[in-house]
Amino acid sequence: AFPDALLLSDGRVRLQYQRDGLINSAISEDGGLTFVQEPGIRVPTGWHGDLDRDKVGPSTTVLLSNGKFRMYYRGDYSDDSYFNGVKTVILSAISEDGLNWAPEDGVRVAPEDWVHPGTADNRLYVDDPEAVVADDGRVHLYFWGMGMCYGTCLSVSDDGLSFDVVEQVLATSDLGLGRWPDDHTILPQENSPWLMYFRMGSPDRKIQGIWVAERTESTR
Repeated sequence: AFPDALLLSDGRVRLQYQRDGLINSAISEDGGLTFVQEPGIRVPTGWHGDLDRDKVGPSTTVLLSNGKFRMYYRGDYSDDSYFNGVKTVILSAISEDGLNWAPEDGVRVAPEDWVHPGTADNRLYVDDPEAVVADDGRVHLYFWGMGMCYGTCLSVSDDGLSFDVVEQVLATSDLGLGRWPDDHTILPQENSPWLMYFRMGSPDRKIQGIWVAERTESTR
């Protein structure tokens, strides 16, 4: 699940994905059509102690100006007091080649960092990060959350590590189906508004599909 594709400098495509609660990868030599699974695990559980002891993934990866790759991904562990019985955070890892990864200290996003007063643990959740490096070098990290916002959240970082402010950029209540948007992917455009594609459906699942939203604030 949760494909995350990298275009390497030699033209190969590396596809990272979640399998058995870990992040694995496959490599393509023909432009991204045929893939062979690569040996080993890209990101295992337990790099951050209890924070990722049960599962890791989904992931999103960006190429930094220094030529390194940074991956943002969800870490979680089972805890019945949290939403869906899972405590989640967004973590990160760094790589020289997109194959061998090392964990980065700290938590990039934790739902308890930004909460509405009185929000119970069972309404705290963060998932599905999607990162974009803007022209000014800042990292725009989109995700869906509960407790900090209800819908699609955005946090912007100067260094890609410290995300101190979060804002709600697409509210669940504005979408009309009573269900949150998730599985985001962003299409940045130079001369047109950015587009965000996301999955959404009705609670009874009779309506499901991929939707699109257009960014209206060009200053972020």
